[in-house]
Amino acid sequence: MAGFAHFALYSTVRTDIDKLLKTLNLGIMGKHEGRQWEIPSGSFLDRPVSAITHHHRSNPSPFNTVYFVVADRLDWETYGILVVNLDFDGFIDATRMKANVAGDAVPSTEIANSDWYEHLRAKEDPNYPSGFFAVYVAEHVGGQKDIENLLEILNYGLEGRKEEAAPVCRLAPVRIGDVANIIKRHSNIAKEGGFDPTKFILADSRNWDEDGVVMVHLVEGAEPDSSRRPVDVAAEVMTWVHVGLLTWEEGKEWDDEKSEFE
Repeated sequence: MAGFAHFALYSTVRTDIDKLLKTLNLGIMGKHEGRQWEIPSGSFLDRPVSAITHHHRSNPSPFNTVYFVVADRLDWETYGILVVNLDFDGFIDATRMKANVAGDAVPSTEIANSDWYEHLRAKEDPNYPSGFFAVYVAEHVGGQKDIENLLEILNYGLEGRKEEAAPVCRLAPVRIGDVANIIKRHSNIAKEGGFDPTKFILADSRNWDEDGVVMVHLVEGAEPDSSRRPVDVAAEVMTWVHVGLLTWEEGKEWDDEKSEFE
């Protein structure tokens, strides 16, 4: 466990960082005095968030070693800021929060007045992908109970750590016959069902517990990209890409990082 320390605010975009810092320190009610948040030295403009993660792990002092935030979008007042937890049940995790909420929520979580789960249950938060990722299941893959088990493992994530979090995956309304046809239809299905229009998951193997599932990324004007990942990893990676912790390319290569926290 990390002892008390100030919390770090990093930025990868050119924004009014002083205004953001003030918003963090004032908190939800806008009445806080003192400074719980500070800006580390060094520049990460136009760098990936993964570079900040590596830097913070390697050079945490004098900042809290577990939590930090990143201004990664110019309009942070609308889209919030990235909140990173380096050790949620042994693995990295991240979500998005309004800056004033993060200013209070992160210190509160650090001293156990609240827990990380609370930040993953906010179904009303448009920046959290609650039920956002469509899961297409091949016609030959199991029955209803098998599909329910698949969705549970997807939503519970690494070692079942997100059992109490808002589920991020929902079953698509059609079964897979022709994968190419699903790719063509996904845009309309996503629009009608409120799914992510650019990313989805395919369960194409009867032995999905061993073979994993396929994450698919659709990019306009380019061929679809995909990566086969273990079931408990796939939705975690999709969420991290969505909130901005990883790029798609980084997500395809992400591996178990638990050893970094042991």
